[in-house]
Amino acid sequence: HFWIEQSPALPDLGLTQDLVASLRFSPDNFGGGKLAGREFCLRTRSTRPQRIAAFLGPESANHSTARIAGFRTVVERDCPQHKLVYEQRADWS
Repeated sequence: HFWIEQSPALPDLGLTQDLVASLRFSPDNFGGGKLAGREFCLRTRSTRPQRIAAFLGPESANHSTARIAGFRTVVERDCPQHKLVYEQRADWS
């Protein structure tokens, strides 16, 4: 699964338009959040407990909700000494 905001330029992948009839990237935002949570736990394993503030996109931004859910799942399971204590929705426009 890919966790990307924007599809890459075909030449960056060694592809040209004539070689690709269809290129589709399906983001796995929950999985991306899990990866971020795993990295957070890894980098903070020897620190004192952290209090985490999360700023998310608007309620309509399902990708933002999925990402924080994946992050929270891993942090609660793998490094429960750290706590997500604040969440705030924001309008990025």
